[in-house]
Amino acid sequence: MAIGIALDSVYSHLQGRITEAELDQIISVIRTLGFALYEPEMSVHLADAAHPQSMQHGLQEFREHLGAN
Repeated sequence: MAIGIALDSVYSHLQGRITEAELDQIISVIRTLGFALYEPEMSVHLADAAHPQSMQHGLQEFREHLGAN
């Protein structure tokens, strides 16, 4: 869950919806609470975005679920 919040926050910053300072504050709170922002499984099949276990594949499926192309 914490990784998802961090990803959403980065996307929000890249879209100009939150400032860099706000992003830094969110990430700092997540870390302070002891949550990990990286898991080794996130790198599995990194070179193959089409692989069903790759992070890119999962993110694309999530985008499609939300209605993005």
